[in-house]
Amino acid sequence: MAKFVQLTAVSAAALLVLAGAAAAQNVTGSTTVGTDTGNPQQTNGPLIGFMTTGADMGGLSVRAYFTDGTDETALWTPLIGTAGAAVGTHWFLSNLGDTFILPWRLQNLTGKGIARVEIDGAPGNTLFDLTFGDVEGSPGSDLGRTFEVLSGQGLLDLRATYADVISVDGAPPVGDLFRRLTIEVLDPSGLPSRLTALRFLADTDNAELAGDYVACCQPWDNGRFDERNAQQSQEGLDEQTYLPYRRVTADDFYLCEGQVHRIDVVSGIMCTDSIIPKAKVIIYADCDGLPGEKIAEASAVRAPDDGLDGTVYISEAGRAFEQFRLISVEARFDKLFLRGGVYWVSLVGFSGTGDADEQLFWGTANNNIVRGRPGQFYDSDVGAWQSIEELCCGCTDFNFCVQGESCKILLDNGAPVTPGMAAGINGAPGLPSLQNGQGTANRSRAADQFVVPPCNDLVLCHVEGYVWTNCPRVGLELYVNDCHCPGEYEPVVQIETDCLIDQKQTYGSGSSAVRLYKAVFAEFLPYRLEAGKNYWLSLYGIGDGRQNARAYFARGERCDRPCGNFDPACAKVAPAGVNPWEPTDAELAFTVAVAVESMRPEDSSDDDQANNGPTCAVDLNNDGVVSIQDLFQYLSSFFGGCP
Repeated sequence: MAKFVQLTAVSAAALLVLAGAAAAQNVTGSTTVGTDTGNPQQTNGPLIGFMTTGADMGGLSVRAYFTDGTDETALWTPLIGTAGAAVGTHWFLSNLGDTFILPWRLQNLTGKGIARVEIDGAPGNTLFDLTFGDVEGSPGSDLGRTFEVLSGQGLLDLRATYADVISVDGAPPVGDLFRRLTIEVLDPSGLPSRLTALRFLADTDNAELAGDYVACCQPWDNGRFDERNAQQSQEGLDEQTYLPYRRVTADDFYLCEGQVHRIDVVSGIMCTDSIIPKAKVIIYADCDGLPGEKIAEASAVRAPDDGLDGTVYISEAGRAFEQFRLISVEARFDKLFLRGGVYWVSLVGFSGTGDADEQLFWGTANNNIVRGRPGQFYDSDVGAWQSIEELCCGCTDFNFCVQGESCKILLDNGAPVTPGMAAGINGAPGLPSLQNGQGTANRSRAADQFVVPPCNDLVLCHVEGYVWTNCPRVGLELYVNDCHCPGEYEPVVQIETDCLIDQKQTYGSGSSAVRLYKAVFAEFLPYRLEAGKNYWLSLYGIGDGRQNARAYFARGERCDRPCGNFDPACAKVAPAGVNPWEPTDAELAFTVAVAVESMRPEDSSDDDQANNGPTCAVDLNNDGVVSIQDLFQYLSSFFGGCP
């Protein structure tokens, strides 16, 4: 028997019309999740408590149905570390690690729409584990997580169906474990062929390796609402003067240094008496221990081209605190990437009806035990932030959770050089790097290198860099090393980004003027970087054949590293199909990051280490000790040829 529940709240436009306020548009399609008992099944033994990752689902079957009536089946394959994927013909489904906290990526580059995807876990001994009231459902399954879209949905209406309920080790089925998950795109055109992936959460367990002991969210958990107190955090009209005001509460959070963090969701609990509560979620930079410049904002009220970074969803929590209803506030950000460091977040409520008498408060957390700094409060009548310690809540934190993915920075090659800082080749602040349609006469490439440490193979998960261009698109190529320049081979990776961030700087004038863009690559099949190898990264503009098309891979500069990163960049001047790679004097502006899970060394027994030598190749002279002599050995090898 099938049952369905609508997860998406009523659109902001409908609520505001009902309230008599100005209409706004909901820019996200609906998501419906249901279950179908189907053909009940059972495991042959108990589940045991280990988290299930992309590497634990080998053999899982993924069948994609396309809008032209064709279909294709791909089997799940472990890649490296905790990553895995099912790769079809120009489409793939992947996951980098623990399915409880890390999203799946469904990417379609086939040139046709995907109507639905059917995932059968049985061939990979995989079970889908649904949310069960924040408690364990089936014995040994621990916490589950029901299908939830993080990004890439747009206006598409989706339906996810779990089928074939599973019972564990002969016990009656609880209703939290299922064999199959089908994702349907209800729009006739299907999931479009595009660079943006559909990213969603859906927890899995295994018959052999099951359960997820995750007590907190990642990368930051500030604690749940402790139901001790709450502080006003809202904006609206003063009930006396009807003038606009802001009385906003903020709390800090920390993201690990040396990493790039993709922030998907920020959520928390607020208290309110509002008939139709609305909210914003705002992230600030840290400025001397206080909230500083606004970095990103999501809102429950959206409009086309509103410049916001995400959408806020409001749902009733089903309980009360001191005569106020509790509501869940969840902000889903589209493409928000933050470096490690301290940030501040505000959950800011407002009345969906414009009622000046309605109140919204943000609940406290951790029973007056503070993580980082206590919260801060801003009153527009005062015009400055003040510590919560000075107010009735006392020294406290506020409840919120930050969910997302983290990638460890392997190399940060510096910020881009602007025209006023230094001149580049031919007067441009970068090296020519262009693919102008199908033409070859003005095809050029520039590339810079990075080195993978010798201990483990790694998974490439994030690349960002800077390009000066008047072209609307930017691509990335990865080449293997041939001593001091890329090898004269086809690239091992070739992808295009859909995330270009205008840096609002221009070089040149007229039809050949170029603007500086930050290109972020985060939607691609995980690629294995081999331990101890050099790779060369090329970013290039993709033109449409116009004669005045220009693109330059921006020069980079790091004031903390004046000696540069090994060899300088190399370039292929136009026509690149004829000319070889040649060294230059430039360092280029890019950052390469790898999956955090792949940084962990592979498990090995003491016997294996004794028989096979050191697990890490930094002991280059094999004397059993890592010392300065190993550095000298490395430098001798490097300057003698290739490391």
